[in-house]
Amino acid sequence: MEHAWGGQVDWTLLGGQASLGLLLGYAVGYTTKKALKVGLILVALLLVMGIALEELGFLVINWGVLEETYRGSVEQMGGLGGMLRQWSERLAAYLPVGAGFSVGFLLGLRNG
Repeated sequence: MEHAWGGQVDWTLLGGQASLGLLLGYAVGYTTKKALKVGLILVALLLVMGIALEELGFLVINWGVLEETYRGSVEQMGGLGGMLRQWSERLAAYLPVGAGFSVGFLLGLRNG
């Protein structure tokens, strides 16, 4: 297939880039989901332990400061959607790899 600018499309290279992106995206998505699960379990355990220590009188938790710190960090990053948007913008320069990576990442998150 020839384009208006006179160049030929190297389908083998294009397919290789897309499949590499798919494989890498799947690995990153799968690992991300597993890491998020472990992280959420650790946060839950720390929260339960902190509340138990507070109830026993060993610890005083300033919930207002904790909530403000959390809210500030989420607003600064734009949340998970903001982070994914930044990744997709960076990968847009590498369209075949980026497209494969995006599909693989979503599949990895789904199966992870």
